[in-house]
Amino acid sequence: MVKTFSITKGFIRELLQPFPRIRIFVKKMYQISIYYFFGYYDKCPWNSTGKYLLYFKTSFADRMPKPGESAEVGYINLNKNKNNLFKIAETKAWSWQQGCMLQWFKANNKDLIIYNDFREGKYISVISDLQGKVKKYYLYQFTL
Repeated sequence: MVKTFSITKGFIRELLQPFPRIRIFVKKMYQISIYYFFGYYDKCPWNSTGKYLLYFKTSFADRMPKPGESAEVGYINLNKNKNNLFKIAETKAWSWQQGCMLQWFKANNKDLIIYNDFREGKYISVISDLQGKVKKYYLYQFTL
């Protein structure tokens, strides 16, 4: 699938070569739609007020991630016109299908987020505020 995706992307690039403005527009729309995504189907990306939208961003979309590659976790302030992307953290525990299981977490009437990460050789869940300050984390204990 990844090879087919690369071939299709190259074909579209060649097709739009004579039309630089259209090519730039299509490239920007592609980047927005591919590199920014949310994650798993059963998680809601909007906070309870509808003001913030969680996002998950990668620097690539045409191959499988390599071990240890990180992705950006953040939110979009939908009430602002400029500078509305706010990076919270980076995570090394993610996949194309599920993202990092990013979701809203409400505590003491405050919007927090929870996501998975891989730190110091261990899988953890991180609870963070909207400025990226870690409030708590949980270590996964695997037993067989």
